[in-house]
Amino acid sequence: FNTHLSFSKPDNRESQARFIIDKIEPYAKKMPVVLTGDLNTFPARLELETLPFYDGDYIQRILSRKMLKSAKEMSLLGHFGPNSTFTNHPE
Repeated sequence: FNTHLSFSKPDNRESQARFIIDKIEPYAKKMPVVLTGDLNTFPARLELETLPFYDGDYIQRILSRKMLKSAKEMSLLGHFGPNSTFTNHPE
């Protein structure tokens, strides 16, 4: 499964995440599934006041509530590389 959660309407991401879970659940009961995509969320980081939203932790809890597990958390060797491709560099 692949998705792209709303960026322009942050309030829609919660309902979109719940919709995704509802669609994936029947398949996940029968076989392993993989969800990829651009979730347009950031982890809850108070120092990032200029970002439009930081609901990443909440959206991840919705998605992992029933059957999905974060590959980042399950990785045997941990996480390498950046957490996102977001940059706000002025150059």
